[in-house]
Amino acid sequence: MTELVLDPCIRDWVLIPIVLVMFFVGLLRHYITLLVKGEPKPDGEALLFRQIMTRSEWLKRNGNEIPEEAFLMRKQYFCEKEKGTLVQGKKTEAVSPLQDPNMMAEMMKNNVTMIITQMGMMGVVSTFFSGFIVVKLPFPLSERFKVMLQRGVELNSLHVTYVSSLSWYFINLFGLRGLFSLVLGEDNETDDTKMMQSQMTGGQMQPGQDTSKIMQQQAESLEVVNHVWVHTKIEERIINELGSLGK
Repeated sequence: MTELVLDPCIRDWVLIPIVLVMFFVGLLRHYITLLVKGEPKPDGEALLFRQIMTRSEWLKRNGNEIPEEAFLMRKQYFCEKEKGTLVQGKKTEAVSPLQDPNMMAEMMKNNVTMIITQMGMMGVVSTFFSGFIVVKLPFPLSERFKVMLQRGVELNSLHVTYVSSLSWYFINLFGLRGLFSLVLGEDNETDDTKMMQSQMTGGQMQPGQDTSKIMQQQAESLEVVNHVWVHTKIEERIINELGSLGK
């Protein structure tokens, strides 16, 4: 295998510029996406469903923290026969993202921004930085990694630990996610995988979800919860605790 001595100028004029170009293009893409991104229209029925489920779940888990009278009032509000909020819940189905023109427009905006920036960076790297060996990895690798790490450099005698400029671009494409999270926060617009996952899921509620059935099940589980107030004789217990500490 051929051993190479890498010129320091390659580090200064190829390796570091690729990282800087990708970083600043990522920042530009993030802010352009925020500019073209429209305000999401809240779904009133979905929001009401989530609020009811959240409040009833809090009551089920933390009901022992409030007096029995307050617990029973809230339980009646959710579970009263034919009148309770969980009992009379209407059947609602979430609209598929493919059927919502507003959501389709937002997906198209995000996809266009992603494609343009990726094509632009790929063109810059291929035009100005192609054909360079930029890095030698300090650990051994099998020959299977040669195709992945030496794109654009077709040398059979070159050791697999050397990385070409084009492969360095692909490595940074995924490796800069942590840096973008530190600079822009976790909820940034540079993570392509997160964007594709959000497009595939299409929100909290899945199409065809029967919310009335879910609310009925929640009402049945809340109905069997017994109240045991954890703050019974709390004053006496506090006095006894303080007295034991004073001794």
